[in-house]
Amino acid sequence: MDLNKELAPEGQYDILTISGIEGQLGATISQIEINGVIDSNRVLGFADTNKKADRGWYFVDNTEAPAWINRLGGNPNYILGGNANVYSKKISAVEAINFQPYQAYNLAELATASGGAGYTIGDNLEPNGNGYISVGHFRTTPQPTGQVSTNKTKYEVNEQVTISANATDYSYYDRGILVWSLSVVNKTTGRGYHSFVTNEEIRDQSGYVPVVSETSTPKPFVWTNSYQYKPVEAGLYEVTLTITDRHHRSRQGSPSINVSTPYTYQFTVGDASPIDPKPPVDPEPVGCKRTTMDLRIEEEKTVRELLGVADQGETITVEKYATIIATAKKPGSFTKNGVAMQTGSGDNRKVGITEAPESGTFKIAYTSEDKTECWEKSIAVKRGGQGVDQCPIVMVNGKVLSSGATIELSPGEEIRFKSTYRDAAGEVNPASILWDVTKPDGTVETLPRRDKGDRAGWVTYNSDTFRLPYTDEVGEGVTLDKGKTYRVKLNYNQALWRDRPECDWQITIKIRDISCSIAEQERIRFKRYGEQPSQFPPGGESFSDFKFIPFYKENFTLTPEGYQTHMRVAASSSGTWYVERNNERKLLGQKLGASEQQAVVLPEDIEVGEQIKLVFISETGCIREFVFTVQGYGRCYKMLISMETLSGQEAWTRPIQRGETIRLQASDFPDKRYDLMLFTSEDTKMNTQWLDPVSLEWKFSRDGRSLPSDKLPVESHWIRLPDDDVTDEVLPGLYMVAFYGESNETCDGYIFIEIEGADTTDKENLLILKESFAIAPKQPQAAGTTGVITFQIKNAGKLKHDTKLAVRWDSSAKETMLDVDGFKPGEVRTIKVPTQYPQKSEDFIAHLNPAQNQPENETNWADNRAKWPVKIVGGNIPQPPGGGEDYEGGEIGLEIYDSDGRQLQKLPVHADGVWEREPAKIRVVIDHTKINEGYQKTQQQINQKITDYAQQLEQSVSGEEIKNVKVTANPGWIADAKSLAVYTPATLDLQVTGPGVPEQWQVASTSMGGEFVYTGTTVPTQTTWRQVLQNQKYKAEINGFVITMNYKIDFALSYDVCTKDEDDNETCEAQQAGSTMTGRYTITVKGGERLFEVFEPNATSSVLHTAEWAEYHGRDRYPDSTPLDFYAGERILARVELQDRHRHPVSGQFPLIASAKAWISETGRRQTSLQSLLDLRAISSQRWGGPSYAVAKLGQRETGVDTPLMGDKQYGFEKGASYAVYYQVQFRFGVNKGFSYWNKTTGQGHEHADYRVPFRIIANAWERQGVRNHSTQ
Repeated sequence: MDLNKELAPEGQYDILTISGIEGQLGATISQIEINGVIDSNRVLGFADTNKKADRGWYFVDNTEAPAWINRLGGNPNYILGGNANVYSKKISAVEAINFQPYQAYNLAELATASGGAGYTIGDNLEPNGNGYISVGHFRTTPQPTGQVSTNKTKYEVNEQVTISANATDYSYYDRGILVWSLSVVNKTTGRGYHSFVTNEEIRDQSGYVPVVSETSTPKPFVWTNSYQYKPVEAGLYEVTLTITDRHHRSRQGSPSINVSTPYTYQFTVGDASPIDPKPPVDPEPVGCKRTTMDLRIEEEKTVRELLGVADQGETITVEKYATIIATAKKPGSFTKNGVAMQTGSGDNRKVGITEAPESGTFKIAYTSEDKTECWEKSIAVKRGGQGVDQCPIVMVNGKVLSSGATIELSPGEEIRFKSTYRDAAGEVNPASILWDVTKPDGTVETLPRRDKGDRAGWVTYNSDTFRLPYTDEVGEGVTLDKGKTYRVKLNYNQALWRDRPECDWQITIKIRDISCSIAEQERIRFKRYGEQPSQFPPGGESFSDFKFIPFYKENFTLTPEGYQTHMRVAASSSGTWYVERNNERKLLGQKLGASEQQAVVLPEDIEVGEQIKLVFISETGCIREFVFTVQGYGRCYKMLISMETLSGQEAWTRPIQRGETIRLQASDFPDKRYDLMLFTSEDTKMNTQWLDPVSLEWKFSRDGRSLPSDKLPVESHWIRLPDDDVTDEVLPGLYMVAFYGESNETCDGYIFIEIEGADTTDKENLLILKESFAIAPKQPQAAGTTGVITFQIKNAGKLKHDTKLAVRWDSSAKETMLDVDGFKPGEVRTIKVPTQYPQKSEDFIAHLNPAQNQPENETNWADNRAKWPVKIVGGNIPQPPGGGEDYEGGEIGLEIYDSDGRQLQKLPVHADGVWEREPAKIRVVIDHTKINEGYQKTQQQINQKITDYAQQLEQSVSGEEIKNVKVTANPGWIADAKSLAVYTPATLDLQVTGPGVPEQWQVASTSMGGEFVYTGTTVPTQTTWRQVLQNQKYKAEINGFVITMNYKIDFALSYDVCTKDEDDNETCEAQQAGSTMTGRYTITVKGGERLFEVFEPNATSSVLHTAEWAEYHGRDRYPDSTPLDFYAGERILARVELQDRHRHPVSGQFPLIASAKAWISETGRRQTSLQSLLDLRAISSQRWGGPSYAVAKLGQRETGVDTPLMGDKQYGFEKGASYAVYYQVQFRFGVNKGFSYWNKTTGQGHEHADYRVPFRIIANAWERQGVRNHSTQ
């Protein structure tokens, strides 16, 4: 966007259209701000070309959309799967022929579908250089949270259980909760399963409309409900709640955004093992940074303020019912044991408030809204008002280090320990302890120690500080030798924590196997760089100390990282820079390569007068220290600068501070009589330097003319800057004026003068700046070495030109022609020419405007051509081996378990399975044994290549003139190939398909696997006697993954080329060469699949005669009657039975019958309706029949499925007619078989005959003399 907020340059961009958006649009690169932070990735913003650029639209294409959805906190699978009503739009060009139309998504729609929102700030345009850039603003929200619990943890059989469930949604729009399932089951028996809610959507009906701004946070939507459940048997019960928000975002703590981990809660009924009733707590979001928290603890008699409480670590103790107020630096969500906490007043989401219970331990967790920071802390309620002294926390070189850590040091480095602890009252105190150091030979030194005084032995003493190497008062102790390993452990023999194993702490220290020789120490060279207000040149200058260099605090800039000194330092060797103050050493940055620059940033609490030490430690253990003092000029003499003539006529005068820059135009000098005057108010000396724009170095002269200086101390200094010989105008450029005294060095300093002006040359002249030539790597090098030649050209004329530049080696007749377009007047342009060192020493030649026609009127053709000698030495550098291999990582295992925990077997012919509708647990097993073997092989292979190639490099430069050959590899050794690993894909798709309901989960490739419950077994595939019901089996399958390990090893070859003169005096020149070895190793882990069946549970039914009626049938007048012939009025006994064919074909277990019913629904004489319904009871483990009742004098009798009316002579069953008894059987997991009451036509189960038993009426019971109808008893 230009300064008029219009798309530019006009007429030079394509006119585009987006489906659904009216108008002709132009595209521009735009920034995206999420939660106040500008994202490093840019997007295309579209604006109407017929208007001033406004807020416009931000679009991302199909490949970019998933990453942006993740950045906005959404579920890519749901949003891009077509279920979120978010659709891509077609972007086309109006006239551009070569423009390929493509599909893209509106970023605002993606944000809304991710639970977030967009907002605007004015027209969304912000200044950027000479124009504006469009910035889109978005807010994200956390994933939902929830909890499930019961009103007690222990119940009796048949006692009512109240189950409470809640969930919280934090979205801006489309607010609400999806309850995918809420159920309970007896985990001990597998019975008692009950589902309360399935796939229920709870919408926010409040009408609340959030205001979206740069600091807004929507009010959470909270859903709560309670349910009743009555357990009928003892056991351990588990309640499971699975929720997402309406954007299908999983709950906080889930392994992925689209797979929600269930909340679970357990309770016991009757005599069962005790359980831990604490609900699960959401783990922190992946990738968050641990932060600190301010806590206010309000107890009955005291109020405690705990500032900067670290994450995790020691448990804080509080009194019962204490109020705990947590304050974070950013807005976010607070939970107590997974339940949302109360926010601060005015819905201040930087504050979380909760109350401690009467007893027990609970956990407070915090996650910032942008998910970049998290914190959690366990809090215990004091017993009887008494707290506990917490375990020591150990800081190593100023950083808290956990037990089990391993750190590496270079020889010569020092390591410092400091231990503290929080006492029972919550106060932080020094932790005085002993320190056990295990040396490489296995011996243990307990330190610190002092001489008893009689030289007869040592006595140890506790200390909260300790350092290694350690030297006692007689010069003995523990050294840290190169290539050795040491262990440091806390010794509590004389401390508070003697019998507390949970406080054990131990780390390992490895000393690199490197050393620094005196010659190597002397070879390391140092440079310092700077920019205003630093006095050091941007192009750098060599240094060995900081003597006589003023460092004023007022010239430092305070940043969030500390004070920026505007100084950078570099060394000619790879290594690490530290800043040391008060005997504490702090890293300035990561390890740097040779000549890489390190910015010097000082701590924000530095004071004037404080001595700072810069420390450099090379890879080989060489240590150099540079000391300077932070100064302040508040008490120094004041200064004035003026423009005046020799006669004292002033144009102006003004105060000026040390390090200040005064900017002037050449035209600001009225005439040549006027010069600048610096008045220092004390006698000082002075010199002036000019910044050469080519070398970026300070110089004491310009164009052969010395710059002003005063070698004798005076108060007033004339600063007569060089001028143009023709126009008399002061030459433009940046000058530095330094002043220094002989008695008061603490007030020495410098100022900058920047003169702006135009070049006054009348004619055109293009030239090559011959002194700017450089070749990297530095010559001489071996023939064929890849390098880059750099030099500069200048347009010293007044017009812009498009010209040519020809380059070649002297031995080559063919030149390479380069275009030099848009060469502006006064421009100095750097030319880079990739090349290779020639086969012999020769000249490299460059020729600017070789045809002398672009332009034709140059004033000096001689400076258009330059040649520079390039030297060759040594042999050819061998090519690095590189490459890699692919190793097998095994196959992902899939284990399937039924609800009783039985693992399904792998059978040679048939497949094992679970019952119909029985949940199947899928256990994913990623065996890391072969993966670790692949890591080990990769590590060995790369390290072997490093060793072999280093030897080849060393042998490649040989000869009498070659000395001091050294090869350095960076990294020199791969300690663990896992550090190179990239898993593709990062998440695996586990899915179960079959005739039932398909389900899918995601598993992290880096994990050991996991367990997932499949509940889609709704369609059986076989009967228990292996009759096929569905040809398609159920299949669990997971895709494989590949671990890629790309490696890059940079090799540096250094050596000295020595020559002798006629007097046999030897001169050596240091040379360097470099090479890079790259390659790739992979470990392929195959996916897995597993087939299983779902067996249909079945039973068979029958009808029986009572014993009396069976005896009567045996002697009645119907000799041809069958067992299914009954008298009208005879008792009909109903039976449901499990036979051997109903057993599970693998486990041999019968299906579990939950209930059974028998019923009759027929029409008797005179169209009389004859109906009955009988609930059956278990007679044995395999048989169900009618309930029994007691009859006076006759004992126990069984209830039949018949009724008295069925035996009535006028209305009952008719002789010779056939009727039937129907059965309905409900098995475990809610599976129904047979015929539901009154429904004779539709039955469930493989064979309907198993649940329908016909019978025939052969006579009426009144025919039996002496037998009364059972209606009387």
